[in-house]
Amino acid sequence: MSNPPSYLVNSAFTFLPFGPAIYLNKMDDKYIVEIEKAIDKVMDEGGVDSRQAGDRLAGRLDDQYEILDLVSDACKGHIFQHVNQYYFDQRGTAINQEHDGLLGLDSLWFNVQRYMEFNPWHLHTGIVSFVIYIKNDLSKAETINNKFDKRRGTELAGHLQLKYGEANQFNYTNYDLWPEKGQIIMFPSWLMHTVFPHYEKDKERVSVAGNIIQMEPPTNPIF
Repeated sequence: MSNPPSYLVNSAFTFLPFGPAIYLNKMDDKYIVEIEKAIDKVMDEGGVDSRQAGDRLAGRLDDQYEILDLVSDACKGHIFQHVNQYYFDQRGTAINQEHDGLLGLDSLWFNVQRYMEFNPWHLHTGIVSFVIYIKNDLSKAETINNKFDKRRGTELAGHLQLKYGEANQFNYTNYDLWPEKGQIIMFPSWLMHTVFPHYEKDKERVSVAGNIIQMEPPTNPIF
């Protein structure tokens, strides 16, 4: 089964479409602009080999580059505000080094998804992973109006899909998101996910992804 009914939402930002909780919120516009400028810098330089991330990522995309060093500490701090909210929504307490260890952002890369490019099913390293949507030229109505979705009565083209559990009666296993500029979605790093291709030529979607890792273990873990 696909997306669950709205009554399963348990907070303004964090909800339970299946076992693990998913976080969906909006980034501050000024940080979207900052990240966009960092991406433009890399693309204007023609893509620097030292920043190339495609050799270690799952995506079947031409352009995937590291930009962690190009964003400000304030931007990274804003991302961690969302991480903290995600933790708080699930257990009622903020991140605490004693209980959670020292958390850090180990990488930040951008993805340019063009015609027919996609991300196959994969998972990430770390504890929590996130995706931030920086640019989206795609129209949902036009994107899902393709022969594959029309033939099957689905709406998958251009969507992010998260999957958990076994397909069975009364069991929700998928969460599908049509990404919008400015959104941040967060989920456990081990959660399987994919991004379906789109079929609109000369249009692209740009996202930034990263992983939160445990840099030092907790002295008094609660999980």
